[in-house]
Amino acid sequence: MASRALDRDPSVKFDLVAVSPTAGSADQIAFYSKAAKENAEGVMRSLLKMGLPADRSTLSATTSSVNEVRIFVH
Repeated sequence: MASRALDRDPSVKFDLVAVSPTAGSADQIAFYSKAAKENAEGVMRSLLKMGLPADRSTLSATTSSVNEVRIFVH
C-alpha cells in the first residue's frame, strides 16, 4: 500500500497512529502504550527505507480496545 501510494504521488504524506488498549493494570497499560509506539516507529523506519522523506510523516498515539498501528495517507 505505502509503495503504491508513493508511486502514484511522490508528495504523499503519511500519518501513523500508535493505538494501544486501555484495559488492564497501570503497568499493563504502560507496557501496551510503549509497545504500540515502538511498533509505529518500526513502520516509520520501513517507510523511510522505501524513500519517504522524513518531513512527510507524522507519528502520534491514541487509545482504543486494540493494539495496532494505523496509517492514514493524504
